[in-house]
Amino acid sequence: MVTITANGPGGGAPVTLSERLRLGAQNAKLAEQVEQLAQQLKDSQNLSVDLQEKINALAFSGDADYNLPGLLNNSNVPEVTLAADGTGASKTFASKTAALIVRDINSLINKVITQSKGIHRATEVWLPIEQYALIATTQNSAASDTTILSFLQSVNPGVTFKQVVELDGAGAGGSDRMYAIENTMDNWALEIPMMIRQYSPQQSGFEFVVPVESRFAGVTIYYPLALAFADGL
Repeated sequence: MVTITANGPGGGAPVTLSERLRLGAQNAKLAEQVEQLAQQLKDSQNLSVDLQEKINALAFSGDADYNLPGLLNNSNVPEVTLAADGTGASKTFASKTAALIVRDINSLINKVITQSKGIHRATEVWLPIEQYALIATTQNSAASDTTILSFLQSVNPGVTFKQVVELDGAGAGGSDRMYAIENTMDNWALEIPMMIRQYSPQQSGFEFVVPVESRFAGVTIYYPLALAFADGL
């Protein structure tokens, strides 16, 4: 029997070479398990991100298979029909003058006030990325040194203008959409009975499984007249 001078697990006792090799194999196995666990934890984090993205998609578009409503497909939210008086009888912002764009956005903001008899007032206007960039960089008029966005902010104090990527192609026929909304918890809510919950890793054979779950119940709009939308911009 070959021995090497080394402390054993209890300390001080010589350890045989075969025992040393066995301990090394155990350490290698433990290292492999730790590596697998780390990978499973990483995968679970990725899954959590996927769940968050899924919830975001459900919040805007809902899920027809489960009859879950989303913000963008709620039939109770009133629509503002934009005038097709841009170049080539178009509704798009790109085809319209700055004055016509201001008129369209103001008509959407005012729609919330008039349809609710003054009970609700828009606090936010959501625009697709391209249209937001257009009003943020286009001069309001030849006689002005302000942009369309700056002018809208000056005549609509208390209204925040935001770019929302989910509005790209969200309108009828794949057109772009904009929203005016009094964005408070009293008016609408994203119903999530169970936030993303991640449980302790569980060993299954040679793998570790990290269960993750969440529950989503759709979007509830308590006061539809606090919102308005327009398509075709």
